Order: sequence, then C-alpha cells, then structure tokens
Amino acid sequence: MPFLQNTLRTLVLDVQSAFIDVQLAKSHLDLARESLSAFNEIVGINTERVRTGDLASVELARSRLAALQFQNEVKSREARLAVAANRLRTLLGRSDLGPIEVTGDLRRESPATGVELLERRAFDARPDLKALVRDQARSAAELRLQIAQGKVDYTISGEFHRQVAPNQIAGNEWGVFFSAPVPLFNRNQGEIERARQEVRQSEARVRALQADITSEVRSAWQQYATARDLVETIEQHMLAQARDVRETTAYSYRRGEASFIELLDAQRTFNDTMQSYNEARAEYARSLYALDAMTGSARP
Repeated sequence: MPFLQNTLRTLVLDVQSAFIDVQLAKSHLDLARESLSAFNEIVGINTERVRTGDLASVELARSRLAALQFQNEVKSREARLAVAANRLRTLLGRSDLGPIEVTGDLRRESPATGVELLERRAFDARPDLKALVRDQARSAAELRLQIAQGKVDYTISGEFHRQVAPNQIAGNEWGVFFSAPVPLFNRNQGEIERARQEVRQSEARVRALQADITSEVRSAWQQYATARDLVETIEQHMLAQARDVRETTAYSYRRGEASFIELLDAQRTFNDTMQSYNEARAEYARSLYALDAMTGSARP
C-alpha cells in the first residue's frame, strides 16, 4: 500500500506539472497572437499611409516583416501548446486525439506554515518513508527471532517410582534426566549477524531518506520563495511600465512622432516582460504543487 501511495504521489505531481505547462503554453500563445494582431493593424495603417504618400514604402516593408516574425512566433507557440497537451493527455491515460481544454487560474495562495513544520509533516505523511520505517520494524523483529532461535533449549526432569509388593517388600526409584540439542555450541551466530546487518541497513536507509526529504522540502521552499518574490517584483515594478511604454510608443508612431524601431523595441520589451511574468507565475504554482508532493499532502 505505501508503494502504491508513493506512486500516486509522484503521478499526481507529474499531472499537475503537465497542467501548468499547458497553461503556460496557452499564455504565451495568447501573447503572441496579441502581438500579431497589433502589428497586422500597423501594417494596415502603413499600407494606407503609403498609398496617400505619407510614408515611405520601406517603412511598410519593415512592418510587414515584423508581422511575419510574429506570425512565425504564433506557429511556434501553437506547436509548443500541442506538445504540452499531448504530454498531459498521456499522463491522464487518454488515447483519443480530441482537444484538451484546461480551465482555472494558476495557484497563487501562500503556505500557512513554515519550512520546519513542512519537514515534520513530510516525516509523518510521506508513504515512501512509512514503507522504510515498516521495513525497519520487520528487520528488528527478524533479529529478535534469530536471537531466540540461537538459544539452547535444554530440559531437566525427574521422576519417582514407589513399588510395594506382598510380604512388605518395597522398592523406591529416583531418577533425574537432562536433555539438550546437539551440537551444543551452535548459537545461530550466522543468521543473527545477517539479521543484525539488515537492521543496520534499514536504519541507514531511513536516515538517508529523511535527509533526502529534508533537502527536497527546503529546495521546494526556496523555489517557492524565489518565485513569489519574482512575481511580486514584476507585478509591482515592471508590468505597468512595460504596458505604458508600449501604448505610448504605439500612439506616437501612429502620429509620426516615433520610429518603427522604437515601436518594435517597445513591443518586444513588453513581450519579454509578459513572458517572464507568465513563467514566474507558472513556477510559483509549480512550487506549491511541489511542496504538496514533498510533504505527502498531494491528493489525486
């Protein structure tokens, strides 16, 4: 049963990670489509400006080239979304080729406990650790059995016979008996030593797994803290500025007050910021699922 529970624990984490990959791929695809739509609009505006003689044809060629680049980005993001969806489909055990739609927002809550409490929770709930602890108890019981079998079972007994015959003839017999198995010096030393070594090995395995669990929980906690700080930094200091710069530059370009290079740079800066934000949110959610898995709190 602990082996099955541990397999389910890792499988749930794999499904959750694949779910996040699909959500992240969708976010990147939506961003690429938004950029393509914006530059297709720029191409339409520039086409009209070239027709009226208000813009050089080379500027129109630049905008078309940029639109084609964003179109290629959309195709690339669509392929990545398909790969992520196929991985999720495989983990879910679905053999059909129908589309998979994921809904809901990425996890964002904060753990209500600290890393020390999470470590204790992991020691109490991890099924793989429970299995090793049970194996350790079995090894200890095996050692006690072998020690018991190594002891010599000897028997001491006695008897008394009273015999009475006619003419007051009587005879009494006394007897004392002692028995022990042969050979006398076989104390099951080999099996006792084997069982003792198994106990030591099981204890070492338990300590090693506890050390691994401690490392895994602390690493997951560090990833959570890093992703949380990164998400907060982008939200508080980068998102609004990148969006304002893009919108201001686009407005200025339409009025002929900004160059196309400035517009393209503002759009790409905004895209880089949004991609970093999406990836940070995905890592934040992934770290929360990892904490659940490391502490044995994940549920199918």
